Amino acid sequence: MEGVTDEAFRRICKEQGADLVYTEFISSDAIAHHAKKAFEKFRFDGSERPIVCQIFGRDPAAFTIAARAVERAGFDGLDINFGCPARKVVGHGSGVALLRTPRYARTLIEAAMQAVNIPVSIKVRTSIRAERKEVQDGAERITVLDFLEVIHDLPIAAIMVHGRSFEAGHQGSVDTDMIRQVKERFRGIVLANGGITSPEGVRSMIEQTQADG
Repeated sequence: MEGVTDEAFRRICKEQGADLVYTEFISSDAIAHHAKKAFEKFRFDGSERPIVCQIFGRDPAAFTIAARAVERAGFDGLDINFGCPARKVVGHGSGVALLRTPRYARTLIEAAMQAVNIPVSIKVRTSIRAERKEVQDGAERITVLDFLEVIHDLPIAAIMVHGRSFEAGHQGSVDTDMIRQVKERFRGIVLANGGITSPEGVRSMIEQTQADG
């Protein structure tokens, strides 16, 4: 989470028992252009392991460079953000906007995977409204299940599903049924995300979705 999961926050999470922590997301373009602020987010302490670095963007060449930089920095995994609903990110065609173009999103995943040996995971949302030119056979929404059909054969280590659509943002109920369907179809680790504010909420989410975490 941008502005939240910095080193201090991650170390507190680990002290409190977190199995895994993620960096704030970092622009692949910024990494490719050697931006100082991007590389500042690469800093982590050994006590945070295992730690995953999350990137976003839409240029395959930049993804290749960024993925290699992440691996060289010593991270235990690389995560690709296909879930951010921020206006600036979506306006750039990144984050959850890439759900609208699953085949193009696949090229980004492949660019990252071919560049590194560490595990690659992804974060998504449940759905996004299709643009008019993309509406086919009456389907006005593109869902995470449509996305999975395109990437099902890739050796993706884990998928984190925020149980809301792009349009819902961080408001409203979480679609636990959609996360459960992802769990049924995806071979790797499935993490459920969204609307969790208590230990009881964690237990309920896992019971309803059968997610791994």
